[in-house]
Amino acid sequence: MAQFPGLMLWTDSWVADTVHLSRDVRGAYMDLIIKMWRTPGCRVPNDDAWLARHMLMTADEVVEVLRPIIKEFCQMDGNWIFQKRLQKEFLRAARIQHAQSMRAKSGWKKRVSLNKQSESVSPKSAWQKKKASVGAMHPDQISKRESYCSRAREDDEPEQAVADKKAGKISAELYHLVAAKRSTSEE
Repeated sequence: MAQFPGLMLWTDSWVADTVHLSRDVRGAYMDLIIKMWRTPGCRVPNDDAWLARHMLMTADEVVEVLRPIIKEFCQMDGNWIFQKRLQKEFLRAARIQHAQSMRAKSGWKKRVSLNKQSESVSPKSAWQKKKASVGAMHPDQISKRESYCSRAREDDEPEQAVADKKAGKISAELYHLVAAKRSTSEE
């Protein structure tokens, strides 16, 4: 399974960029984009045999169909074929996933903290404890939690926006992201 199973497709850009292609060539281009999205680093080897095997094409089809697409829409750095826009979208998806994870963890910690505070104030009956463990909260606690979460979002997003502007090379950032994922999965 891919790290991000969903790929954001900007239909206006897709139609504008591929309107001159035949249906078969457009399908081959979409298959190439999906293959890049699903491989580490959003890039595929610049090898006709590899492309033929993974794109379910013959070597002649790779030369006749796929190479013109690569030349028109992709970039190559010798050993790899990649697309800058696809790498930007991958990094965007990674940032969104990380931000959502941090928000969920922060919300969970605050919920646990609020439940511990309310338990220390007054002893609860077994029914009240069960109700609290299911997630029911006092209205005052809910408004506090929403206030905390909205402040956390406001605090995190500007820093992320500044970091995005400072990010220079997408390929380098993507390389470090993939390397970090590999190192955490190996541990």
